[in-house]
Amino acid sequence: MKLKDNFYRVFEEHFRGSRENIKAKQKIYIPFIEPIYKDYQEGIVLDIGCGRGEWLELLRDEGIPSQGVDLDSGMLEAARAIDLNVIEGDGIDFLQNMDSESAIAITAFHVAEHVSFDRLRTLIEEAHRVLKPGGVLILETPNPENIRVACESFYMDPTHQKPIPSTLLAFLPEYYGFARIKKVLLNENEHLRVQHNVSLHHVIEGASQDYAVVAQKSTTPERISLIDKAFETEYGQHLNWLLEKFEQRMLQGEEKIEKTLLQLQKAEKKITEVEELAENTKLQYLNVINSYSWKLSRPLRWFKKVIKQLKN
Repeated sequence: MKLKDNFYRVFEEHFRGSRENIKAKQKIYIPFIEPIYKDYQEGIVLDIGCGRGEWLELLRDEGIPSQGVDLDSGMLEAARAIDLNVIEGDGIDFLQNMDSESAIAITAFHVAEHVSFDRLRTLIEEAHRVLKPGGVLILETPNPENIRVACESFYMDPTHQKPIPSTLLAFLPEYYGFARIKKVLLNENEHLRVQHNVSLHHVIEGASQDYAVVAQKSTTPERISLIDKAFETEYGQHLNWLLEKFEQRMLQGEEKIEKTLLQLQKAEKKITEVEELAENTKLQYLNVINSYSWKLSRPLRWFKKVIKQLKN
């Protein structure tokens, strides 16, 4: 969907965050691209749906040539204001007209959820054709594994179509012949990594808010290995990890309750034992004072008491 007025630019600036904030988050992708560019010393990064151009600006800072394409002229104004290389148009159509093996990377941040499934397939198939051997495709999208994202925040954007499960998005590049695929989770509450007590609130909105599929085109083992470190790094927070932490908390809570109940049972047993002892003592006392010998010795006990008082 293309919005005709300046709505989408204002919407992005209000909800997505500042340029610096977005650039800081996107730095995570540089290790997937920089070694490939340094190896080739040629080729560009094509950014489909470049918007305000934060990613293009970051690439320029890293000395990597790039080209951005976006349908929204209002968004492109911000990119042109800082002299970024952008054009207005449909990014997938632009990709289809590019020469084979002419790009080192093709990126599309929060584009997949805006297009039909057929157009998404076209993007991935054409990306495989256009990428140089060893080049990478990066597709970032909201993470439906985050319950809050799947149920609420995804639908804040009126141009979104539907959430895409990461397993489905990862299968598409595999189907079109990419050599290896990496799922990258990002934009999460990092404090949860060291937090011992995970609440139900954390389970609902604690998983990474976005994820990306990074797919690398086949090439020589030497060039593949250039970005092994990036592919081997673990990113973000899975919902299953949060569920395990939450279950551990519940189990610990159950163990504490069981321990407390056991202590209460022991306390009740001791109280019962004390009560029984008291009752037995009372009975023994009554038996003594009601006994014949106790009554017979009463005058003697009285006489001893009088003598003691006289002495004092």
